[in-house]
Amino acid sequence: MIKILSVDGGGLRGIIPATVLLYLQRQLDNPLGTYFDLITGTSTGGIIALGLAKNPPLTMDKILELYVRRSDEIFSKGWGEYLPWMFRRKYNHESLEALLIEFLGKEELTTCRTRVMIPVRDLVERKTVWFKSWRALGAVPMWEVARATSAAHTYFCAHKNLADGGTSVGNPAACAAAEARVLWPSEEVLLVSMGTGVSTKSLAHLACEGYGKWAPHLSGEFMDGAADAVDYQMDKDPGVDYRRFQIKLISAKPDMDDASSEQINGLLRDGERLISKNKLALDQLVKDLKE
Repeated sequence: MIKILSVDGGGLRGIIPATVLLYLQRQLDNPLGTYFDLITGTSTGGIIALGLAKNPPLTMDKILELYVRRSDEIFSKGWGEYLPWMFRRKYNHESLEALLIEFLGKEELTTCRTRVMIPVRDLVERKTVWFKSWRALGAVPMWEVARATSAAHTYFCAHKNLADGGTSVGNPAACAAAEARVLWPSEEVLLVSMGTGVSTKSLAHLACEGYGKWAPHLSGEFMDGAADAVDYQMDKDPGVDYRRFQIKLISAKPDMDDASSEQINGLLRDGERLISKNKLALDQLVKDLKE
């Protein structure tokens, strides 16, 4: 059986899947990434995917540390913070780049121990491009792939005209399943999909409002709606054992860039709550990965 790991986008909410993946890692004898044949991730999920797939792989403790202890460096504002918000990107990309180089190094994507595929949005061609470790496009440094897929619009500058893969592929699970059919056409597939939390806040009061009122919520609506469509598609796919781990945000806000200690602790609590609610399924997953 082919085993695939897919991690959604969601900015700092990557703390939630990282917390769950750390729970899995602690019950396994080898690095978590080595138990999968293919790993994919979008935006923040792309950073986690690359960390798990590299050679040697990062430990989940190290990856979670990136979010919990270094998030204030990721969301570091530059001179642009003094401009009106409509005319600037929100954060300084140089701090993010330095951190990605520190964690992922300058090795090329082709050196990854586990197959990995990462989506980015090409702003010139207006299309989604997939960086795959086993293809020619893999001959680029891993940190640059991570930088591109996490270049969320208005948050960070695009990297070489490549931007946030979450624009078109917030939940890359279905794309990974399609790729598996090409790589391993006769194999059954176990696909583990990690979400980054969904908001419980009702938007019913905006039902008849215009763009001005909807604008702050549109990005989240598009991402959540697209992820729901992927869940429906994968649940109906008879050739895939699809296991989705997602949680409604209760302790944390849906913000993707709030690096306050209160928000980080809230995300950690929501991650632990996801583990508690899905403990039997997660423990079964550990057994299946060991096989």
